[in-house]
Amino acid sequence: MQEKKKFVLTETFEKLSTIKEDELITCLPREHFDIPWAISIKKLDGNFYVYLCCEKELGYPSNWSIEYKSTIQIMKPGGMGVSRNCKGIFDKPYNKGCIMMKWKSLEKNYIADDKISVSICVKILRIKGISNPPLLPEKKFVLTHTIRNVSSMEEGKLYKGSTEERFQIPWAISSQKEKGYLKVYLSCLKEVSNASEWSIDTVFETKLVSGKGNNFSREVKHKFEKPDSCGPEDYIKWEVLKENHAVNDSVCVEIHVRIVKYTDIPCEVVTPVKQFVIAHTFKNISTLNSKPFGRTEERFNIPWRLSIRRDANGFFGAGLYCAEQVYKTHKWTISTDFEIKLLASSGNSLVKTGKFMFEKTGFAWFDRFLTWKDLENGYVVNDSVTLEAHVKVLGVTDSPRPNTPGLEFTFSYLVKNVSRIKTGFTYNSPTIERFGIPWKIAVNEKDGFLILALICEDNKLTSGKRTIETNFELSLKSLNGKIFTKYAENVFDVHYVYRFVPFVDLKDVELIDGRFIIEAFIKIMKINDN
Repeated sequence: MQEKKKFVLTETFEKLSTIKEDELITCLPREHFDIPWAISIKKLDGNFYVYLCCEKELGYPSNWSIEYKSTIQIMKPGGMGVSRNCKGIFDKPYNKGCIMMKWKSLEKNYIADDKISVSICVKILRIKGISNPPLLPEKKFVLTHTIRNVSSMEEGKLYKGSTEERFQIPWAISSQKEKGYLKVYLSCLKEVSNASEWSIDTVFETKLVSGKGNNFSREVKHKFEKPDSCGPEDYIKWEVLKENHAVNDSVCVEIHVRIVKYTDIPCEVVTPVKQFVIAHTFKNISTLNSKPFGRTEERFNIPWRLSIRRDANGFFGAGLYCAEQVYKTHKWTISTDFEIKLLASSGNSLVKTGKFMFEKTGFAWFDRFLTWKDLENGYVVNDSVTLEAHVKVLGVTDSPRPNTPGLEFTFSYLVKNVSRIKTGFTYNSPTIERFGIPWKIAVNEKDGFLILALICEDNKLTSGKRTIETNFELSLKSLNGKIFTKYAENVFDVHYVYRFVPFVDLKDVELIDGRFIIEAFIKIMKINDN
């Protein structure tokens, strides 16, 4: 007989007076027993609905079902509340719930300061078709893009966001104003090649993350077999978007992607030359006082990044960073020819070329790329500069690699009220479990700087029975599109917390309604059980 599994979800929904008829509001999902769950609410036909949402993906790896009972409860300000019992079976990602009460009764008796608290106590009675997750990379990720100047978008014109690589596949978010609707697309930019035939089965959820608190989401299933874009049909009405979601003429979009199946069948062709291009736009150049990194991009299973700096002698420097992991028992070299291009608005790029053999994690650096004055006069646009690195990998040598499962995953957390951080409050994300190991993110502030920490809550660490070798990135994403990222390599042991002190100056984070998103991308390199 299966052991009964219980958990409780609690969420506070704000700005209820702005909810429109038939608009579904969904909170961020929380993981319990390796299954993502969430709470949704809706106003429909004068009634108030509450739903339990199971976001387990289809095809994992076979048909599955979850039989459950739940108690939905809404608390009155200062005490007593109302509850409803529900039961059912989930066999696909879906919302199940009930009418809680009339909307007018909710407004009169339960809403305080334009918000309510909803909790759902869930008892899982039976699970079929789902075993413990296999030790394979969990192919989930989140893309974020801010659509700016919403009121100036031209009818029918496609606006493409920046390209980001996930699981060695380039992706982007695109948007379009068409026939009274905003349309949002997920774009897969994997190239068509004579070297292979490929397909990517995806399930993805497109979310508007509004500074007004009016979140909106739609889910789509799509199979990519060529560079293509796909999104929900008629995503949201244009007038609803401007009235309920736009802040400072901008809208933040998140796309949560699950890769359900990925096939890449090689063909009989000559192996192509190993060469690639990465690019990054560095912002806030006028206040540059550190050595910022661009985002990490994997090419030929090797992680690369761009970086810049300003030295004390008034020169601008740029470098290519190889982030390949170093092991005591594993030696490697990567021989390269490369050039770094500093792009100018006039179209005339400044190029520096070099050769470098990487033998450890580190830089190939041009210290004096040009003077800072020349940079400002010819290359800075809107306080930003754009670099490209064109790299040819001439040769890679290595000794046998240690046991590295290479388990990758991503999770994110929305910080809703940064003013609390300024008073000494520490935000802790919900704990999520990946590959049987619990993780969370913590955020606090000291002396005007934000401090971010990645925490591994595996009990085997604190007892000295396990160590976990990792590579990871933490990114802070303002809802206006500004991104700060830091990279680290760490062994979690009895010291189970890794802190970036400081992570970023709080005054450099442009906030919308006191909110920002923290995203963690983690790669588990090795698990050592003593």
